[in-house]
Amino acid sequence: VVLSLVLMRWLILFGNAIIVVAYAVLFRQALVLADIAKIEKSPVLGLSGSHGYWAMAFGFALIAVVTVCQSVRVVLEGTDARFSLEYKEI
Repeated sequence: VVLSLVLMRWLILFGNAIIVVAYAVLFRQALVLADIAKIEKSPVLGLSGSHGYWAMAFGFALIAVVTVCQSVRVVLEGTDARFSLEYKEI
């Protein structure tokens, strides 16, 4: 079955919307855990235990931003604008 280009574009955008929402939820939960873990201190370095959770939240936010950028590119340039690798002989 061959999907029309418009349907393919909407399927990609719908999938990207699911990804953005999922990573937004993970971002929020990582912030909640960072708030809980800030009480703990590392015995060696004396750092707060929330640093790892802040890093995870930052990573989740970046993944959501990249997915939004990919969605904008698909809207503007079509489904062929998705990331693809091409191997070329050097």
